Amino acid sequence: DYNPIFKIINSAENRLLIQAPYMDFEWFGNSSPLLDAIINASKRAEVRIILSDKDTATKQTLEELAKLEGLNLKVKTMENLHGKMIVADDVCLITSANLNKYGLKLNREVGVVIYSEDVADFLAEKFEEDWSGEKQNGIPYLILAIALLSIAVASTYVLMKRR
Repeated sequence: DYNPIFKIINSAENRLLIQAPYMDFEWFGNSSPLLDAIINASKRAEVRIILSDKDTATKQTLEELAKLEGLNLKVKTMENLHGKMIVADDVCLITSANLNKYGLKLNREVGVVIYSEDVADFLAEKFEEDWSGEKQNGIPYLILAIALLSIAVASTYVLMKRR
């Protein structure tokens, strides 16, 4: 039941920023490793999550849990969200995986992990713009994220073809 995404989330010591259209904590047993990782991170780090404005149920669940457990966890929603991104301190993940049991366990998905303080700070800055509702100037950062993901997919294809 382990996925490298949980390791990234669990690694957060200072900040954990998650941007995904929706989350689903249903798993294959009684607990959800995704929810467990988010809760554990929020005991050490500031955790903020942006979901699609259509995922009000998850927003409400997380807000109630944060209040009940005294977690350092805040959630907002935004319109037209499709990209999936996680920034855990200086580690970034840009992925095609939906944050549910299908995207994290059952489907074959692709993602790019970037270990860079500069990239993490850049993505965190763009996250802040979305968090505050500011309009983005220039090329939206998710286009950059999609470009990086496309490069990863193409590179993986070439490497697998060689084998």
